[in-house]
Amino acid sequence: EPVLPMNEKIKADPLRVIISKGGDEGDELLGVISLAEAKEKAKELSKDLVMISPKSDPPVCKIVDYGKLKYQMDRKKKENLKKTKVNELKEVKMSYKIDTHDYQVRQRSAEKFLKLGSRVKAVVQFRGREQQYMNLGTDLLNKLAVDVADIGNGEKPKREGNRMIMFINPIQEKLVKSGAKDKASKKERQAAKAAKALAKQEGGEEATEAAADAGAGAEKPDAAEEDEGRGSERGSRPRVGSGGNSASPVAGVC
Repeated sequence: EPVLPMNEKIKADPLRVIISKGGDEGDELLGVISLAEAKEKAKELSKDLVMISPKSDPPVCKIVDYGKLKYQMDRKKKENLKKTKVNELKEVKMSYKIDTHDYQVRQRSAEKFLKLGSRVKAVVQFRGREQQYMNLGTDLLNKLAVDVADIGNGEKPKREGNRMIMFINPIQEKLVKSGAKDKASKKERQAAKAAKALAKQEGGEEATEAAADAGAGAEKPDAAEEDEGRGSERGSRPRVGSGGNSASPVAGVC
């Protein structure tokens, strides 16, 4: 990491000097002044004189708190490094004879990488005599570019040895929308799952209550059924002394 010349290490003269105000005030352009004047101004403001653009004519210096400037530079470097990691290259390989299901798997993989902000390198491999079908590889790559066009821009397919390749770059504007859409879809799925569980619970309680009511009805017949049962029992019981098959106890008396 290059070290910025500051204070006594600055030898150029004259200088274009900027004063850092900090916060929302921005910077103030002091203009082209001598090195001695720049040092005197930095001393007056209790800040450092830092050369930020030595190759300019005249060189550009900034009167700033060097500690804060170093912190801002380090933070910017980390952010750039993070973007570089996110935008790494992912590879998706296919055969020109790929079937529909396998193609859909490769397409979903490419879409996942693009949504994460990564570039995709689509490759169609050819072996031996298969190289006479390079045009089929071009058609396949063009089809993939069309299928993922809503979240990525496909470059023109080109030949690289015994394979056809194509780079697909993520669309940043679509990337944000896709992320928001996925988040909304996740919430919808969670809400649907909760509603289904609630309905199942309520259905189970209703079934339990219905079974309990049915059991109670079976154990306790109503009053009409009880009266009808008693009447049937009385009607079927033979009466003593009637004209039925049973003999009267008086008939046997001489």
